[in-house]
Amino acid sequence: MLNRPILIATDFHRYADDHEAVAMLATLAGRGEAQVADVTTVTGNAWASHCAKHVRESLAALGLGEVTVHQGAEQPLVHRQSDFAHRSRLYGAALSEVKL
Repeated sequence: MLNRPILIATDFHRYADDHEAVAMLATLAGRGEAQVADVTTVTGNAWASHCAKHVRESLAALGLGEVTVHQGAEQPLVHRQSDFAHRSRLYGAALSEVKL
């Protein structure tokens, strides 16, 4: 077992890389080999509020519904909103709720 609780800092989006990492940690936590303390979200792959909502839903589905989720920065700290809009046009919007 890991000695210290794990804090997850993420720009979480369902079924992307961060989701897979949380799923792996949930498996370890279920076997008593890891402890997830809290999760923090920031805007990145999706807006921070959507990240927080999605990570809560995923944690509940993975049996970690008691883990606290803290929403962080709503606006990107480095990139502009226009960068996000441009990437969404190129690669598809991260969330269907996002209107660009």
